[in-house]
Amino acid sequence: SINIEIPILVNRTQTAVFQIRNMGNSEQTFELDTGSFVGGTDFTVSPLLSVTVPPGANVTQEVTVTALNSARADGLYSFDIILLRGGLEFDRSDVNIQIQQIHRIDLSTTDALDAIPGEVVTLQVEAENLGNLREIGNLSFDTPLGWTQTTTAFDIEPTSIISDLEISLTVPALTS
Repeated sequence: SINIEIPILVNRTQTAVFQIRNMGNSEQTFELDTGSFVGGTDFTVSPLLSVTVPPGANVTQEVTVTALNSARADGLYSFDIILLRGGLEFDRSDVNIQIQQIHRIDLSTTDALDAIPGEVVTLQVEAENLGNLREIGNLSFDTPLGWTQTTTAFDIEPTSIISDLEISLTVPALTS
């Protein structure tokens, strides 16, 4: 089997190299095809062409896999490279794909708050998951000494937006 890890780069592409060996005593021409995808169609595969292999020789071939934006790091993906001769299956090899993990949540707010000492203010926050994994956590901020806050739990899928997160901050009261 062939294992490919696709790093999340600008082009989200990885190439795997494999060999075809002709152990016979005559030249053979093989067609290459891809079998069905397991785990979804969140990637594309370069077209595979036919290859002619001299007797007793090895020929190196490449397959290029590109992860689409919908590919998740927690998904299990694979497909087969099928070697055909005369339209009949001669051999096959599994290609397992692992998508590199990306953890990224962008937070934003349009709130502008004014508060007086001792007051509790509530901030509306929007979270967008730009990564490729489900994220579960708590929203909180670093606050100055003496301030208190609530934390808000969230559970967000990739490419999703949660627009109703709230966090309350208590401004410390003045001491005399």
